Amino acid sequence: MGERHVELIRRYYEALNRHDLEAQQAVFTDDVVHYYLAGQEPTRGVDHLVRFNAKLTAQFNAEWLIDHALEQGNEIVVEWTCFWTPPGGSKRLAVRGAEWYIIRAGKIAEVRPYYNWLMTADSELRGFPYAERGYATAR
Repeated sequence: MGERHVELIRRYYEALNRHDLEAQQAVFTDDVVHYYLAGQEPTRGVDHLVRFNAKLTAQFNAEWLIDHALEQGNEIVVEWTCFWTPPGGSKRLAVRGAEWYIIRAGKIAEVRPYYNWLMTADSELRGFPYAERGYATAR
């Protein structure tokens, strides 16, 4: 039996956080597709996605953490927190979101993210007990 999908996603997030392009390339299929909510076309292909991730992560000093994950077959859904700093800002903000992954041959073949990236405030569920449930909190 191969690597659990959550460990693959954890390696991906750790590579993002370290700005390690080679480690990111290792977790994706060559034809990976990363979809987005309205406003941005999908990023297709491992080279394009890794370059896009490098630019985004450096620009926002972003750090991704897995809070919760569910696996079934070749799919995994991950609920995550991303701590980041808006351009010109000094306060770190938390964006909370979820991504649905399709895994093929032990690598990420598809990413479907669901989150609201607000530029001036934390993006969280109102009244949800994040700390009490063991979610990542302020960095």
